[in-house]
Amino acid sequence: MKTLPSGKRLNRNQAGVRSINKKQNRHYYNNSLSDNGLDPTNSDYGWFTVNVSLGIPQQDYNLIVDTSSHLTWVRCQSCIEGCKSDNPLYDPSKSSCKDTLSNPFKVVYGDNSFTNGIWGCDTLTIDDLDLIMNFQFGCGQTIIDGDNFVGATGFLGLGRGEFSLTSQSGASVQTFSYFVPENGRDGNLHLGNVARTISNACSNKFTPLLEGYNKVYYYLNLIGISVA
Repeated sequence: MKTLPSGKRLNRNQAGVRSINKKQNRHYYNNSLSDNGLDPTNSDYGWFTVNVSLGIPQQDYNLIVDTSSHLTWVRCQSCIEGCKSDNPLYDPSKSSCKDTLSNPFKVVYGDNSFTNGIWGCDTLTIDDLDLIMNFQFGCGQTIIDGDNFVGATGFLGLGRGEFSLTSQSGASVQTFSYFVPENGRDGNLHLGNVARTISNACSNKFTPLLEGYNKVYYYLNLIGISVA
């Protein structure tokens, strides 16, 4: 597989796939910015990670790509439990935001593992995109069953919703695509104009993404399935 220079590399964590596939994914969050709750759903999904940067100067973090949630969170220096990470813990005191948030943040999974803490805000950098100023994300302080995340610093939310990367980045990241690799290999996550260029140039067929009962998730119109 040829890696395009402007694509972010997706790394597959086999231990994470085995672990997180045991979860029935259920997300919700608490804050005073929105009263919208997220309804539970059952879905097994693989675990792919990508590197992003927070703050100025930049600090790199290895985050799990999550298309089933619009919430991004990282482990913070104020972490109390489940703090093991391959990256340094995020320091909210160095935030570049003028007004940092202190609203409570919580994400719960179907196996009762969860992350809670407070909302944070900082400059996010990913790939060669413009800086995303005042990016809002969860600052994880208690991560229960956090060993299931095997060293990843947190999650990058690419689902639909007001706090997703696509929503907070404005026009720069309204499109994304990713290549899911075979076992033991890496793939690519493409964002913004790069994703549009690749999509327009390829010969693949496309189908519309629909809105469903839960506005955060991506839906497809399945016409039928055949088994050879």
